[in-house]
Amino acid sequence: MGYGDTWSGNIAFQNNAYGFVDNGSVLTSHTGETAFNNQQAASSTHDAIACTGCLYPKWVSIQGDDTTASPQQTNVGRFDALTYYGHAEGFYALPGITAFIDQGTSDVVLTSTTAGLALNTGVRSGSFGVINRTSQTAAIATSTLCAATVGTACGQAGQYRISYNIWGSGTACSAVTAGSVSILLTWTDENGTVHSARPVNIWDDKTGGSIGAMNFNTNLAFEWGEGSYIISTNGTVIQYATGYTACTTGTGTYNLRITTEQLQ
Repeated sequence: MGYGDTWSGNIAFQNNAYGFVDNGSVLTSHTGETAFNNQQAASSTHDAIACTGCLYPKWVSIQGDDTTASPQQTNVGRFDALTYYGHAEGFYALPGITAFIDQGTSDVVLTSTTAGLALNTGVRSGSFGVINRTSQTAAIATSTLCAATVGTACGQAGQYRISYNIWGSGTACSAVTAGSVSILLTWTDENGTVHSARPVNIWDDKTGGSIGAMNFNTNLAFEWGEGSYIISTNGTVIQYATGYTACTTGTGTYNLRITTEQLQ
């Protein structure tokens, strides 16, 4: 327990339980803390930093990760159900780690300066749904881009930006009268309407314009495309797929990265 305590710039590493924990504290703040590879005793909490039964906590610029073979620290920060009127800002979490969880009454003010987002109430922060597919030579069937876990992105209704880029590798095709890759997204909007396998615009280097695909080329230096797409969802899963049209001669090989960000 504590009142008005201020903690700054500390590092917690390889603890059996929490990296940091405040229990019953009032007006306690943490700034610039780092916690990684904690919870090694495989408890049921999985938090790098936690506030249990706190009043008016303030957490700013908190970082967390777990690089162990069997990660147990899977949340960076958590306010439990008995924590009220908190403030959390600038959380940083690598893909696969949940940035922040509020288990209470949604009275937490959460903003993010590290991601450059203007976020208000609820549990919102950072980038989620990271996809990295390499050396693809066929279409990718419909797959999960961002899972809808309750209480975390993408499990909240709101606005999301999906950014993507594609580039070629391997041996370039020798004839490309045909040959391209498209990206297809599936989601359910806030009205409950399903948008199924909708093609997105891609800026294509071969054509020098924004079209619905990346074209394969006989020169890999000009075989790439990129873009972003903004949608609103009702807090259910976001999915992706690709379309693939074979080259006239040769095998087109592509690589795909996609990232989902919650905007509001």
